[in-house]
Amino acid sequence: MKMTHEVDFRVSIQPCYDLCHKIGSELGWKTIEADRSNYVLKWQKGSNNWISRRVYYITISMRPSDTLGTHVTFTMEDTHALYDLAGALNKQLIQLFEPFRARIVTLPRIEGPVSEGFQCPTCGKTFAAGTQFCPIDGTPISPDQFHKKFPLFCISCGAQLPDEANFCLKCGKPQKAIAQADSFRWETCEIIFVQLSAGLGGAKGYFEAKAIGPNGTYSAGVGQTFGAGFGTWAPDATNPKVVGLHNVFIDQLVGEGWEPSGDRGTDWWNQRFRRRIK
Repeated sequence: MKMTHEVDFRVSIQPCYDLCHKIGSELGWKTIEADRSNYVLKWQKGSNNWISRRVYYITISMRPSDTLGTHVTFTMEDTHALYDLAGALNKQLIQLFEPFRARIVTLPRIEGPVSEGFQCPTCGKTFAAGTQFCPIDGTPISPDQFHKKFPLFCISCGAQLPDEANFCLKCGKPQKAIAQADSFRWETCEIIFVQLSAGLGGAKGYFEAKAIGPNGTYSAGVGQTFGAGFGTWAPDATNPKVVGLHNVFIDQLVGEGWEPSGDRGTDWWNQRFRRRIK
């Protein structure tokens, strides 16, 4: 029996495909097909060596929803099931898809084309400030271009400030270095959750700081591996151990010169930082 789940993401298709391929490998699923030209991935989960074991076939097919997004079709085929009793298969489908959804939403969001902004070095198209990957061909936008108009931040608490601010709107501290801020070049990073495995006991993984600098994207550090909690598929903000490890990782980044930028992504752990390029 087959079950299908469809969703649209506001990310370009190439980074979406690459991340899905990576997640399936991290989960230890057996790869059956990886068609990069048609953006189709297929895996086998489970084993047919034992009669009692269930075998699932998971297929992810992608197509551009427009020049800015990707339409993802996630299909699960259960070789043993004839009917979806009480919606059990549908729940299993959502559970299998959750690690992919949780990671895809950490990819940079795409803004629409504008007349003035940052230019893709491959296709030459121009996009709004903040675009990190070209939505046409997936090329990383040059960090030098990305940071030409980077917003200003408080030199004390990291809160984002308007261009004309002489004092911080949040902590009130004077901004002595604000007149020189436009001449600074910065690299940025965001904390993501990297899932290593998923099971009845919950997800297992670690926090990682994904950065973009002069030479492109790279890992700015990783935290300690942990279990997200029983029955969970992502870090639980109510779990003291998980929150503690997240705070330790933030302290690690701050100790390495990363400044809080005052904003975050879609999930509670997605704090963002910046660091001046020397």
